[in-house]
Amino acid sequence: MVTQSQKFEKRFTRTYAPRAFEGSRPPHRFAGDGCTCAPDYAVNGADLRAACRWHDWAYRVGGSEASRLVADRAFLFNLKRSGCPWWQARFYFHAVRWWGVRAWDYGLDSPPTVRAEFCRLWRVLREGPE
Repeated sequence: MVTQSQKFEKRFTRTYAPRAFEGSRPPHRFAGDGCTCAPDYAVNGADLRAACRWHDWAYRVGGSEASRLVADRAFLFNLKRSGCPWWQARFYFHAVRWWGVRAWDYGLDSPPTVRAEFCRLWRVLREGPE
């Protein structure tokens, strides 16, 4: 007898392909820490660990603020590709945009201040997304 979770696992492995993900592929040995401070599985049971691993790798590589936005948008796409419901994917996206600023490796550049982040958020609320 095939259980419900085995059916989901089979369907997930059939549709999941890392080549369909956006962003730079993490090295095989890179583990990441999963979906930091958030569940590793969506409310519908979809496994989000691969998308979170790719996002963790992008944050480890770092770069400019524009690179961070690209990494976060790729994360949103990868969450949806993993089978995450759209509303939960958007919630994760906005959470990392707001709280992920300290985890991003800016290299020699300094991270934006809280004031700069507040001004960016205020501009987005007034004018729409970037």
